[in-house]
Amino acid sequence: MAANSFETKKPDPLGANTILREFAASPKEAILIGDSEVDVQTARNAGTLAAAVNYGFGYPRPRRPPRGYLSRPPH
Repeated sequence: MAANSFETKKPDPLGANTILREFAASPKEAILIGDSEVDVQTARNAGTLAAAVNYGFGYPRPRRPPRGYLSRPPH
């Protein structure tokens, strides 16, 4: 999801819910991967798992892993 892809901005779950609907997937079948606390909150608001990476453009960086996974940048 890009910043201007939907009528509302994250952490509103509209974008995530739209994508889930387009793929005929339920929130329990999906994981939202992001690089910010807003991405993690968006996943929670949409009912999906959250995965945070500690690289990318998101600020502020997640201070600790959310319920989900923490990834490291590729080498």
